[in-house]
Amino acid sequence: MADILEFGQLCRITQATERMAKVAGQSVPLAAYNQVVDLHNDLVQRYDALAEKYRVANHDLDVMEKNRNEWQTWGRETRDLWRGRAEKAEARVVALEAELKAKGNRS
Repeated sequence: MADILEFGQLCRITQATERMAKVAGQSVPLAAYNQVVDLHNDLVQRYDALAEKYRVANHDLDVMEKNRNEWQTWGRETRDLWRGRAEKAEARVVALEAELKAKGNRS
């Protein structure tokens, strides 16, 4: 969003400089020109800084999403592993209970 605003400011500066040139008969006072150039340079530096912050933030977001996806995958695999073990244990308990019951009836 800041990029669009700064681009708009650069456009307005350019248009203002062009209007000043037309009004002044194709000449702009040096002080006014220097002021516009300084403002432009300041905006370019701020734009570059914001672009770098945006790039870093996007990179960090990509890393976080990758980590999240890896942890979710690990969590699903672990859940499935323990669910399988629990089902096997439950089946074993049922089998042992049946075996005990069968031995109890024989005695």
